[in-house]
Amino acid sequence: MAVFAVDEGPIAKLSDLTGVPEAGLRFLLSVLFGYPLALIQRNFIHGRSMTLHHVFFITCGLCLSYFNYGVELYHFLISILVNYSIITIVGGTSVSVFLAFLFNMGYLITAYIFTATDTYDITWTTPQCVLTLRMIGLVFDVYDGSKPAEKLSADQKTTALNQKPTILEISAYAFFYGGFFAGPQFPLRRYLDMCSGVLTDGEKGETPNSIRPAVNRFILGVIYCGVTVVLVPMIPNSYLYSDEFGQIPYLKRMLVIAIWGHLACSKYMPVWLFAEGSCILAGLAYNGKDKDNKAKWDACRNVDLYVYETTPTFKGAIQSFNVNTNQWVLRYVYKRLRFLGNKLISQAAVLVFLAMWHGLYIGYYICFMLEAFITNVEVQMIDTANMTGLSKLYENPILKVPIYIVCKLWQLTFMGYPLMGFMVLTWERTYKAYSAIYWSGHIFYCFAFPALYTFVLKPVFGKRKKTDKEGTPETKGKTD
Repeated sequence: MAVFAVDEGPIAKLSDLTGVPEAGLRFLLSVLFGYPLALIQRNFIHGRSMTLHHVFFITCGLCLSYFNYGVELYHFLISILVNYSIITIVGGTSVSVFLAFLFNMGYLITAYIFTATDTYDITWTTPQCVLTLRMIGLVFDVYDGSKPAEKLSADQKTTALNQKPTILEISAYAFFYGGFFAGPQFPLRRYLDMCSGVLTDGEKGETPNSIRPAVNRFILGVIYCGVTVVLVPMIPNSYLYSDEFGQIPYLKRMLVIAIWGHLACSKYMPVWLFAEGSCILAGLAYNGKDKDNKAKWDACRNVDLYVYETTPTFKGAIQSFNVNTNQWVLRYVYKRLRFLGNKLISQAAVLVFLAMWHGLYIGYYICFMLEAFITNVEVQMIDTANMTGLSKLYENPILKVPIYIVCKLWQLTFMGYPLMGFMVLTWERTYKAYSAIYWSGHIFYCFAFPALYTFVLKPVFGKRKKTDKEGTPETKGKTD
């Protein structure tokens, strides 16, 4: 039973009218329900007991889960009960962390095996992958809370739990409507602070003044929703492995990838912005005040729109996209692997983890592998520009705009390039799509430029730069 629905019900009719698949429509409506539910919380629940908050969030979450997935919501209940048992029995130990990874990732991967098709389907596994990270992070926070404070990093001190949470707290934390379906990720301490009235721009217990910033995110979500509905269908994923795509000129193919890739990422924006808006309205997103004493509401931000739309670098785009998930991985995976003593191994482990978290299709692994090569080569390209003096051209006001346009177009093209695997999923389709552009991104980023940088550019220009810095043999050691 993938979706609880009546064939001729209002949702089915609305799906026929809009052309949006019913599962996707139910999912989007559930995220949007966060706004009226947050208004109810603000007006009738805020300032009252913690237990009332928990019961309200659990009830809302269960109803919305049933609206989407029917009786399959039992998967979420199993996850909550198992993780509660881990915390209760062995919480605060390294064993608990191991068991949390083993169970949550094992359950998710097993679900992928039994439910996956060769296309993107919105099923119960969509919120399950969000819940997977949330539960692993929760067990980690209990583990950190068992350590002496002096052994914790500044980041860990903000999320560590000194007391084991109750089943009511864990359930409400899991089912909170603002983050259940599509994220964002946030620690249990933030959720409890919201319930206790700590997260407010006024005095403790006052209702947060967050309506305006919540509406702003909602409006942006509507705009991106319009972009998604109108523009995304113009270049479907299937076009990339079609015979028609392989017959157009090569440069046009690369331009198509640049446009398609940006639109493909834009599909995530509406849901993220709508979910963030409901978190802001509820008060969960309060993040202190800036230097001008203005409240910040960005603690649940999953995309920095300005940076993402304007940055000419891969690093900037990656850091501004899926922000909360990136922060989660940094906090609970990458930094925890410091004992390995090797950044490259830690980065590889993170990328494998992310690929497995998304699913078992080979396209995911190709995408994250390429991401690693692309970001590494970007560092080499910037270093080359600095060594050769090309970076100074950007300081020229006449050349600044043309250089920016070229860099932005390059960035869009090769942000779209790894996404081809991510979006078309299977090896057959991935192979056909990359073959149509001669695997040019793989050749350039995995082999050609790294070899050129290592064996030519760095030895020649790096040595010259060092000589210029230290002085030529004739002038070295001389003084005025």
